[in-house]
Amino acid sequence: LAKEARQRGDDAPMDPRIDPTLELETGSLPFDARFYATKHGRFGRGKYRRLICVNDKGIVTVNSHSMQTTNTWCFGEELSSFAPTSSNVEVEFGISERGSKKAKPIKFSCDSGQREFLLLELHKSFERFSSKPLISPRSFSVQKITRSGELRATVLAMKAYAVEQLDPGDGRPLASYDIPDLQSVGLCSDARDALVLETSDGRYHTFLCAEAADVLSGIVRSAKDHLGLEMQVQSTHARSSFPAQRLGRPGMLLASDLANGAAEEFSVRKYTSRHADPVARILVVTRGGFIAERDARTYDLVSVRAVSSLLSVVRRAEDPQAFVLEFQRGPSRFYSSPSRDDFIATLVDVARSLPGSVRLHVQPTETRRGLRVGAWHTPVDSEIEALVLKAAADAGDNGTARSPSSIVDEFNANVPYDGGEYSELSALRRALTRLNITGEGAGAARMITGALGWFVYIARRLSEDASTDTGAAGAAHYVRTRQTVAVLQAMHRLVGSRAGFEHFIELPNAAVTLWSFVSDGFDDSVVYAALEVIDALVFPGAAVRAALVDDDGSGSAAGSDSSKGSGGSGGGKRHTTVFHVVRRNKDALLAYRDALESMTALLGRHAWSGTAAMVVEGVVRVVVHALCAPYADSTDAEHAQSLAASVAQLGRGLFRLFQHRCRGIASGAGHIMSALATRCSPQTASAIQRAALAEGALLRHLRAAIFAENPAEQDLSLRLVALWTSGSVDAMALLARTLPEGLLGFLQEPRDDDAAAGDTRGTVTGGGLNWARLAQEARREHRRADLYWSAAMRAELRDALDAEIRAWDEERALFGERLISWNYCEFRVTYKTASREFSVGGVFLRLLAADPKGMDAAVQGAFVRDPPAFAAQLFHRFLLEDAPERRILCLRV
Repeated sequence: LAKEARQRGDDAPMDPRIDPTLELETGSLPFDARFYATKHGRFGRGKYRRLICVNDKGIVTVNSHSMQTTNTWCFGEELSSFAPTSSNVEVEFGISERGSKKAKPIKFSCDSGQREFLLLELHKSFERFSSKPLISPRSFSVQKITRSGELRATVLAMKAYAVEQLDPGDGRPLASYDIPDLQSVGLCSDARDALVLETSDGRYHTFLCAEAADVLSGIVRSAKDHLGLEMQVQSTHARSSFPAQRLGRPGMLLASDLANGAAEEFSVRKYTSRHADPVARILVVTRGGFIAERDARTYDLVSVRAVSSLLSVVRRAEDPQAFVLEFQRGPSRFYSSPSRDDFIATLVDVARSLPGSVRLHVQPTETRRGLRVGAWHTPVDSEIEALVLKAAADAGDNGTARSPSSIVDEFNANVPYDGGEYSELSALRRALTRLNITGEGAGAARMITGALGWFVYIARRLSEDASTDTGAAGAAHYVRTRQTVAVLQAMHRLVGSRAGFEHFIELPNAAVTLWSFVSDGFDDSVVYAALEVIDALVFPGAAVRAALVDDDGSGSAAGSDSSKGSGGSGGGKRHTTVFHVVRRNKDALLAYRDALESMTALLGRHAWSGTAAMVVEGVVRVVVHALCAPYADSTDAEHAQSLAASVAQLGRGLFRLFQHRCRGIASGAGHIMSALATRCSPQTASAIQRAALAEGALLRHLRAAIFAENPAEQDLSLRLVALWTSGSVDAMALLARTLPEGLLGFLQEPRDDDAAAGDTRGTVTGGGLNWARLAQEARREHRRADLYWSAAMRAELRDALDAEIRAWDEERALFGERLISWNYCEFRVTYKTASREFSVGGVFLRLLAADPKGMDAAVQGAFVRDPPAFAAQLFHRFLLEDAPERRILCLRV
């Protein structure tokens, strides 16, 4: 990918027309890793906090209060050793003064879970500095058991901090297993020559080696002596069960997801050092929160990772197909795919639906890991979050000599995407107190709004530069895209705090700056990042809702309802506070009608062309949180009506979203369609019904209404079917050709309104019809004179609907963006199972004759509208039938 970029000239010098104050720092990073630790001062100086910064030259320590460099120790010349002490958190450095051969010990105490990663980075940096590690590696010839059970010759090199797998031919590294990222090591219970390494993703790697016990003891010893880790040794795994258990617990959980069919597959190409050319893979994203990689040739599972283990998704701006999955632990994975945006939208949607709302962010370039203080999978110290906030706030108040890009990047690297400690101001206040940050502008809320105002200012300048300079291309365009996304994502982090959420709209030009990025003039990554901020303002995150408590602290955070845009039903004043802040944000943002029309135009164009799935997903979420229940409670009626009218103008384009590969987009389109039915005119409602037939949407949602396993999905589809069939002769005729008459009779059943009032899902009705009862009865089996319905008939219905939907999708794909319509008039479901049951006039005679009560009901006209006419049909059938048993059955009835 890098080679292709160089061939296109994407690494050309930056366009000089870009404002130099916003220039991206393109030089090499000064540090590869940074950690926050406590230094043990000598000569009675006590203990004090320091930033330890590591690169391939040595170590630099920085005073966290003044941010001034205090010490610099170079590898070899001054820094002669580094090792853990007997304490669980301490690290001891051997430091030689300049001109002195004697080393003196200096100790640091690391935060919990940080020491082994600090030592890991030190070993890696020293190896880059000296071209050889502190401890010479020992190599072992081994055989690795592949996923197919075959044996492959390889070499394991035992280092002080890792186990490297090398190519036996040329010695190039194939994989590296950092010891801190190993959950356990051990020998197989049924083969003592088999070494098992369990990595942080739960995957097992098994190697056969005559010296397996020596390798195991070497790993355990290196972990303790060089990293201060007590390795967990397990010998419970059996070699015979390796192929089935090699993916560990994630593999077992994935199997459950796949059994439920809750997954979406994407064809990709993977770039890896193991192969000279890209290899074909299939990425599977499950609703349970897993990413599985399959071999496209054999369909074997290669790996399984939890979505929650992701750090970010890199959507490369310079290549329309390339993307990178960055993990909190372990190496990144590089892919390309024509369906890149569909995959990313699906991944983000799944992450958002997981418990705890994993907020996965998307960026155009790889993360600069040296800007992070600490390991990625552990929380950043609140003092660090306070320091990077202060840097941004000071830049807004007093200016800065640092590049704005470096401040924004450092802020993003150390603050979670949902806001982190900023959501709770008390934690931030305590951190500021510990850092002795006082004086004018030092209040926690004031610093947040100050930093947010500076981010808005930078974003506005970037927007103005883009609007006046449309000729930027190549490297200049990619730099501006990266800068803009970074600033918008910094704004999203601060909007995730109570102060940022409450005061963002009050900042000068804040709303208009956000909307300026939702247009065709920007890369899709920029548009999506702006939509993320807008959505966070109209639908606050759980942390913000929990922080917006009563002034006296009596509001219960647990009382919030995460499904309500107004902040939940938790009592009184607290609810009012959340509701009014959301209402004020919506009033300010939705007042820009031109921006709303531009946003819906983007949605319509991409819906028709099937492009920009990330932008579509962002727009759909904003519209859902503005128009759909229960979020619409906090939306002004005039603004809601204006937005609904703009969305309704999309016409059949909106229906294209129902078959989108991202379930969040398809579901959101359904909610929008349901909301439009209550806000549009009768003429528009009728046009929507006709479009639902022409686009095959009614057929698709009829299937979901009957067969969907997810209650929320089924409920939405039932509501849409009810809306699209209410008063529509064509739609009801289609249903009569699709479902048996006896099953449709449940639509006329009276509704239990009292039961529906206590049911959170309610009873779905359309034109007074009881659709919920029909869906309920369609899942059961019936053996009645007027209804014969079995599991075999349900399967026939499902197969017929699937075949028709598949044929319609293929036909539409063939015609592309050309407008075609589904020929619903000719669709009919034939039930072969029911044809074997003898019936006359829709009445099953064998079942009727066996039920005396049913016979009496038929005579009274319960399910036979005209008994005399039915008797005439019976006599006519008696005359035509050849089978004696059927003639006798006609006479009996």
